[in-house]
Amino acid sequence: MKNNNSFDPDNVYQEVLKFCTNNDEKKYAYDHKARFSFMLSKIIPLVKPSMNIASIGLSIFDPVMNQILKESHTSYYILVPNIVYADKFESSLIDNLNLINYDVCSPHPPFEKMESRFDMILFYETLEHLLYPDELVLKNITKIINVSGVLLGSVPNALSIGRRISVLSGKNTYWPKKDIVNGVFYGYGHIREYAIYEMKELLSEEFENIKIYGYSPYGSKTKINILNTLPNSLRSTIFFEGVKKVTSWK
Repeated sequence: MKNNNSFDPDNVYQEVLKFCTNNDEKKYAYDHKARFSFMLSKIIPLVKPSMNIASIGLSIFDPVMNQILKESHTSYYILVPNIVYADKFESSLIDNLNLINYDVCSPHPPFEKMESRFDMILFYETLEHLLYPDELVLKNITKIINVSGVLLGSVPNALSIGRRISVLSGKNTYWPKKDIVNGVFYGYGHIREYAIYEMKELLSEEFENIKIYGYSPYGSKTKINILNTLPNSLRSTIFFEGVKKVTSWK
């Protein structure tokens, strides 16, 4: 796969598929192929040689990200929320990844030296699964980002057009409680979802030059194209970027 600013979702899917070990992972890869492609289109233009980059969480997308970044002569790490979570992935998926156990809910970084901080943190589709105050999660993340380092991530949009239609149809838009508690791979499900104004407020405490945009990456190509003609506030996913403030916690 070439490192450029345009990534075909089907090509990205084929790359991710190489690391899938069961049908559930293959389905997940297919359902999220447009999201993975969109993520790459935002990440790669910001990558520079010798950067230390880390992703919080672990998914079937990480081996592909690892390959791409190695070609860009950067270092890529996966910050795993707990060892039990990592143990649920097949060794073929994680053997070549640099895994670091990191409880993002802890105020103490897992690194002894300050030079172990990262130039870029990827925080996609993770915040909504953490049973911990969002403000403290972001404050903890700033502790492992270099000054002027970049945070990129995404969260589900609680006010998307699909959610609004469900409410008007008399449907409950929350996950069933058992699914929230059980989640996947010993984590929680969607504890909550977010609105664009919430993400702006949350990020503004620790970050500057904030960019927030909506994107709907799920469904057929026709559905994706139609949904992405809607205003950002109605799209299914909220993507965000921010630069750590110089005055933020050091």
